[in-house]
Amino acid sequence: MRALNRILFAVLCIALAIAIAAFVAARQKPAIARNLTPVAISPAAVESFDQKADTLQQAVDAAKQSGIAQAVTVTFSEAELTSKAAEALRQLPDSVIKADNLELHLVDNGVVATSTIDVAGVPVSIAVVAEPVTTDGTTTFVIKDIQTGAIALPDSLRAQIDSQLQRQISPATLNLPFDVTGLQIENGQLVLRATANP
Repeated sequence: MRALNRILFAVLCIALAIAIAAFVAARQKPAIARNLTPVAISPAAVESFDQKADTLQQAVDAAKQSGIAQAVTVTFSEAELTSKAAEALRQLPDSVIKADNLELHLVDNGVVATSTIDVAGVPVSIAVVAEPVTTDGTTTFVIKDIQTGAIALPDSLRAQIDSQLQRQISPATLNLPFDVTGLQIENGQLVLRATANP
């Protein structure tokens, strides 16, 4: 009986060690996210984002009233984008993959979105790399890479994340009242150029 108890105890210890190692590996940041500076969210940043969104809406209203297309440029910081995205995430339906601790980092000529998602009850750190691309006068973000820490996501989950994200950031899905004519990252900020048509 003692031998059986020892074997059972050893198996439990091994199972616990594997579970702890898997949990720690899942929480490990993806390589691209390891040197990024944390982005804090704040109500002030949400308010600033909303004011800039109002600037875009004013251009739309002016185009409708004057009958003349209005060009407008708005610049967003990492804090504004992250704060507004965190607010929007709380309102997403359950069918969309839920993300916690979302941060949007503006690097080189792309965006790195870092977050933690739940995979079978295990929180997994994830980073999504997207770049602005203009095709036929329409600008959108194209997902270039999805990275996780030490534990790789199953291909089916990776495809599901990619599909949902592409739908979320597609101009057709967003139903924007203006045409996005340019997206660039300059000095750590996202510069959005748009044209509001009458």
